[in-house]
Amino acid sequence: MKGKCLWMVCLALVFTLGIYDLAGAKTVLTIQSGYPEIAENVYKIAAADFEKEHPDVTVKVAYYNLRDHEQKLAMQFAAGTPPDVVETSTYFIAKFLAAGMLQEAPADIVEYIEKNVMPYAAKFYKYNGKIYGMPYFIGIIALYYNKDMFIEAGLDPDRPPRTWEELIGFACRLAKYEKGRLARSGISLRLSGGGSGVAEKWWPFLIQAGGTILEKTADSKYHAGFYNQAGFDALDLYIKLLHLYKVDSYEVKHDAEAFALEQTAMFERGAWVTGYLKEHNPDLNYGIALLPQYKQRGTVTANFGFYVPQAAKNPDLAWEFIRFLQRPKYQLLMLEKSGWIPVRNDVDYSGVLKETPQLATFFETPEDYVVESYTGISPENEIMTKLAAHLVKAYRQANLLDNPEGIWKVLEQAAAEVNEILKREGLYGE
Repeated sequence: MKGKCLWMVCLALVFTLGIYDLAGAKTVLTIQSGYPEIAENVYKIAAADFEKEHPDVTVKVAYYNLRDHEQKLAMQFAAGTPPDVVETSTYFIAKFLAAGMLQEAPADIVEYIEKNVMPYAAKFYKYNGKIYGMPYFIGIIALYYNKDMFIEAGLDPDRPPRTWEELIGFACRLAKYEKGRLARSGISLRLSGGGSGVAEKWWPFLIQAGGTILEKTADSKYHAGFYNQAGFDALDLYIKLLHLYKVDSYEVKHDAEAFALEQTAMFERGAWVTGYLKEHNPDLNYGIALLPQYKQRGTVTANFGFYVPQAAKNPDLAWEFIRFLQRPKYQLLMLEKSGWIPVRNDVDYSGVLKETPQLATFFETPEDYVVESYTGISPENEIMTKLAAHLVKAYRQANLLDNPEGIWKVLEQAAAEVNEILKREGLYGE
């Protein structure tokens, strides 16, 4: 009886710890993603290949929509039960990195990053002089536009808007109305949604107006960089597009779904939309262009990669799987199937670019094109989320039209909250 009880205890521990696959007593490696299109088209394929080369290992790929993924990760780190391999953004992982919850990258990974990863992406994985994690892909915001709608409106399908003035004018010509209501938006703006996404999509317009979300100070600290004329111009543009020109509305579909359904003529988003369009509207005639200019040209990029938590159950195997994912096969699959841009710079992507020529725009960076990214400070995700809440509320306020005092008040309140967060974390600078 005592032996039976001991066996049951051991069995329970196996289930609890998730160390072995009971069917074959295999080591179970876990990876968690917030991007289903990559998990399905890259990680699962790589997992099957890895298992063939490592017959004593089972790789379990879990994925969720981004916000659920981030919430789950926060709970897992707090409970000390994170997956072996965490895929996430450099800005989301920052607070866990600052808390000492991630493993430093092995020496060969560091060497690989130095030799084979875009220098721009690699710098975001350094913390206190050491490398944590492995860069894997980036998101760059560009302008998608429907060429058939351009032709219908008498616009050149190979000549997207190059300035804010043209963006407004084109959007007005492209919008369609039925019985006085907007039926097709001239441009689809990011107006709502959880987390930091709303602020991230406003950010490029802020850059083009000459501002930024977080301005670095002389003492290497930060303060809000949008309580100024640039912030005013960027918010005023949204208010006018919504409530003066009425080229977008809360009553129509938005974002990638609207573009695939041909219910909007233009919108700004990352390269992943190309993968979405292959699945949802493969015959769509569209182009992708660099974002238009106001006082300057510019956009935003976000960086994503793999991390191994200190609490990982199989850290050595986790790093081995991360190495495995660097093979060209998986880099090409990611670009082809999901549209996300790999950061490995020694792979020939020409075949994929020939098949989807629109992707070439994401590999262009003119000298005068300002490209900003997240700073990597620990409260950045909180800051972006708080700013997004202010923007979501402001966008709905039609009374902000021709109301400079109202717009300045929105910016003042948002900046004050951002600066308070920075002060709380000891990161505020004048």
